[in-house]
Amino acid sequence: MLLAVKDKSHITRSYSENERTLIADYIYCDPGELKGFADASFVLTVISDNTESNAALFDIIKKQAIILLVFLAVLSLILFLITRKLKLTLKDFLKKTSLIADGALHERVIVRGKNEFTALAERFNYMVEKLEASQNELKKKNKLIESKNKELQGQNDEILAQRDQIAVQKDEIQMQKDILTAQKDQIIEQSKDITDSIQYARRIQSAILPHDEVIKYLLPKHFILYKPRNIVSGDFYWLTHKRGEIIIVVADCTGHGVPGALMSMLGSTLLSDVINNINTLKADLILNELRDQVILRLRQTGQISETKDGMDIGMCLFNKDNMKLQFAGAYIPLYMIRNGKFTEIKGDKMPIGISSKAGKPFTNHEVRVKKDDTFYLFSDGIIDQFGGEHGKKYLSTRFQQLLLNIQDKIMYDQKEILENELNDWMGLTGKYPRKYDQVDDIIVMGIKI
Repeated sequence: MLLAVKDKSHITRSYSENERTLIADYIYCDPGELKGFADASFVLTVISDNTESNAALFDIIKKQAIILLVFLAVLSLILFLITRKLKLTLKDFLKKTSLIADGALHERVIVRGKNEFTALAERFNYMVEKLEASQNELKKKNKLIESKNKELQGQNDEILAQRDQIAVQKDEIQMQKDILTAQKDQIIEQSKDITDSIQYARRIQSAILPHDEVIKYLLPKHFILYKPRNIVSGDFYWLTHKRGEIIIVVADCTGHGVPGALMSMLGSTLLSDVINNINTLKADLILNELRDQVILRLRQTGQISETKDGMDIGMCLFNKDNMKLQFAGAYIPLYMIRNGKFTEIKGDKMPIGISSKAGKPFTNHEVRVKKDDTFYLFSDGIIDQFGGEHGKKYLSTRFQQLLLNIQDKIMYDQKEILENELNDWMGLTGKYPRKYDQVDDIIVMGIKI
């Protein structure tokens, strides 16, 4: 109480008396604060019994302590359970992670409950599923790639085998090529030798043909278009003068090239012999005798199996003194043009050689000629030549019309026109789109009186 007065404050003290708990409150009272006590200050003492209150408070505290302990126990249990689940999940997580890392992508983390950790585990499982799906797809692709690789390897092995085979074949081809090259060189050399021989044969054949000076002397107005298909020709022309008769011959022997040339040389030789030995100079008699000599020299018997070698001939005997012309032909006709009028004198349809008509005599035609009459003897080479726009034969009608069209030209120009026409027809000048090879020997002789 004195302390309250001294400190001028409220002071509370507790003490026990007769097993009771008492509380004494000492309250300092200032006279200024209480009306009626303005002249003196005092301390108010309040004593209260707190025994019942402590017991109740103790009970309350006790109950609260029990509740707190229970709460803590429950909380600890909950935390234990939660922690245990987390530990189990984490342990499983670590185990499955290790297995998955070793390649066991079918493993999954066990998910218990719903929390952030389990959400993480679910995302992890989803990731593993995707990884497993990707790995499975990769395995499929790898299997496909392996299959393709095996297939490619098989193809590669096959290609290598083919390459080896091709290499062997290449070696064989190279060896054959070398053989062919050697054979080609040999053939070229042989061909050169043969060509040289044929060229020499042409010089011989040309030598037996009438000389140009002789022809110009006997026939001042003439031309000869002579085009062998090969180097040497089976066609030939022949000219001589005997007892006032100019004997003119155009012949087409069987075949062309070397065989034809040999036949032409035989025919030319036999023709000279016959004319030198014959007594009567008539065209038909000369052809009859020439046919007999060819059959004799070629030893022809008329058997079916033997070749029918021989020649076609057109022969004219022209006498300038009486202006008469004889003609006899073996398949070859005589064309005559007088004052723009065309006349054809046909030859007999039998050859100089063996045939079913070998015993039949040739026909002798006699013609009175006039100045400026033009005559043409020719082989069938020009008529049978293919060409033009449609690749057809030239034919006799076109040839006749051409001769009529050029009658106003001198003989030299007529030859040039004929040769140009032939080149055009064969496509050699570009007039027609296609070129055609010469099919036979060609000879055309034109004579103007």
